[in-house]
Amino acid sequence: MPPQPPITSPLCAVLQARAFNAKWKDPSAASIEPRLAEFLGAGAIYASPLTRATETALLACEGHPYFKEGNPLLLCRQVTTDQQPGSLP
Repeated sequence: MPPQPPITSPLCAVLQARAFNAKWKDPSAASIEPRLAEFLGAGAIYASPLTRATETALLACEGHPYFKEGNPLLLCRQVTTDQQPGSLP
């Protein structure tokens, strides 16, 4: 597995994940972000099994409808931290 890109501060990742979580939970977000409905209707949520990535995904998606239905975070080795949004492994 390739090395993870460095993060200047683990706290930075936590703060970014929590900020994202608060942003998508904001009731006014639907009028600003057209992809929010697609995000909230996700039939699965995947993350890298690397600890930092798993923790970040759980923080960012805490309270997501997918988890409220009792579904687990799906860990996928092909998900890497160096991918661009929307790219495939």
